[in-house]
Amino acid sequence: MKLLTQFLTFLLILLTGSFELLASGITVLKNAEGNKSFEVEDNDINSSANPIYSGIEVVGTYANADADYFSFEIQEPKLVNIEISQADYLNIFSPTGESIFGKTFVTNENFDFAVVKKGRYLIRLSSYSSWKDYSFTINYGNIIDTNYSRIAQLEYDKSILITQLSDTLTSLKSALASNSTLSSEKADLEAQLQTANAQISELESELATIQSQQSNNSNSSNTTSTSTNQSSSSSSTAEEVKKVASIKAYGLQFSLSPSYTDTGSTIYFTSYDGSSGYPLNDNNTVSSEVKNITLGSSTFYTDYLVAEGYVYMHGTATLNMPTADSDRNGVLDFLQKEKSVNTMVSGSSKMHWLAPGAYGSDSTLSGSFTRSAGLNTGNYTFYYQYDAVSASATGVWSVQYFDGTIEYDGEKYYLDIETTNSEGQDIKAYSTAEYSVTDSNTLNLGAMSITTDYDSSILQTQSTTLQRSGNKYSGYLKALDGDTDTSWADYVDWYVEVTDLNDANSNGIPDFTNPVETKSAETTVDFDGWNWHKGPWVYNNKNNDWNYYSPNVIWSYKHNKWFTWDASDDSWKAPQ
Repeated sequence: MKLLTQFLTFLLILLTGSFELLASGITVLKNAEGNKSFEVEDNDINSSANPIYSGIEVVGTYANADADYFSFEIQEPKLVNIEISQADYLNIFSPTGESIFGKTFVTNENFDFAVVKKGRYLIRLSSYSSWKDYSFTINYGNIIDTNYSRIAQLEYDKSILITQLSDTLTSLKSALASNSTLSSEKADLEAQLQTANAQISELESELATIQSQQSNNSNSSNTTSTSTNQSSSSSSTAEEVKKVASIKAYGLQFSLSPSYTDTGSTIYFTSYDGSSGYPLNDNNTVSSEVKNITLGSSTFYTDYLVAEGYVYMHGTATLNMPTADSDRNGVLDFLQKEKSVNTMVSGSSKMHWLAPGAYGSDSTLSGSFTRSAGLNTGNYTFYYQYDAVSASATGVWSVQYFDGTIEYDGEKYYLDIETTNSEGQDIKAYSTAEYSVTDSNTLNLGAMSITTDYDSSILQTQSTTLQRSGNKYSGYLKALDGDTDTSWADYVDWYVEVTDLNDANSNGIPDFTNPVETKSAETTVDFDGWNWHKGPWVYNNKNNDWNYYSPNVIWSYKHNKWFTWDASDDSWKAPQ
């Protein structure tokens, strides 16, 4: 049937269009206008891939749920766009066979991917269904620098590793559920998890390095003098060069959402206040916070309220959490988002008040906490025993974190960070503050007012001092109030880690605490952050302006100059 379909397609082209016979011996069918080509079987393997070209639509058919291969040649680093109608699996392979892009269950979508190696690239399309038509078009023409290509590749590699990590964790859970004695398989899978986590950390570090290199040409603007006696030469005053490092912040407390018991009650959790009075709340709104009294301790406290139509009991619960701190950074592993959690816990509850006629008392607790690496939320189960009564409760728990970049210029630092709240909403946050350097090992960050785009709330922090070890600065940070939705201060304890790979004089001390000589204003401009879909008019995010772009030449309206690509140092420069 497939041969008949191909024959009819071929016959149609003979009647209405044209065909070309390439040197490889592979026939490429085109319509009369030359803007559309048709899949030619047998292209189910690499060696018989159909050649394709930029801007020409390809039309094909998945027959017998097969895989179809297509190839194209690249001679210089480029950003390639593919627009495709339908594929269950889409894969792009480099000239040396590595997968550089992958996507599943695609329907009427388009994607950008960077190619940097010279040679023949492969596109592989496949579907579960037979006799399903598809079409796609690739477009390339913009030459890009290798740093951009590497960033795109690293981000893809990171996404693949995170997927593998999730799959491995699922396998681990399945193995443990089927047979708790599978210790060897558990150890093997846990080793895979640790390896994948390590690879992700390496990718993040390399990505931060390249991104900082991309940003090193972004200069801060100078404040000009209002004095009428200022000479015209002031316009050439030296400018500070901003540099970019990565930053992570871990909350040293966690959240317990309401738990639902098998007896029909709901347990609510709120910040521990050390008293036996009614727990902290704002018109029955609680914080869900669970915290320790001493930083680094594995004993955590929370106040609770039990309700079934009305609150009939409240008190304090104590949880003995796991003590592991594998990277010895002072943050318990279960509080770090990038680490998976599958652990048993123990504890107890102390009842402070019981409604007349209700039943309850102090109890012993046991239970389990689980969470996948890379996710900030997981599940928990509590089993509690008091008198002759046994009951269980389940709910969702979450950790707090922020990560992103910290940009610095010698006087101020600029935060661009994000997190995900317990409802799964992504939140971006920004701040600017001053900093100082005591010595090469001591970085002093000024107090911050962090603004979020979630609800326009402002989070206040105290100033803090971070100590250096290698290219990392770390230390504890206090928030005045980590959750402004409540009337009391909660979620106040954090651990901050800054990784700075900038080292201008290669002496092993990051530039954050080893300032280099201020650079004069140059005619080099960083044009990173383009919208590739509007060429030749391209919007530049860093310079907040539209530019006219053609390969290797850019007209900048902001600078009123033409810039050309200098391959010797990978930069855009204007003539002197």
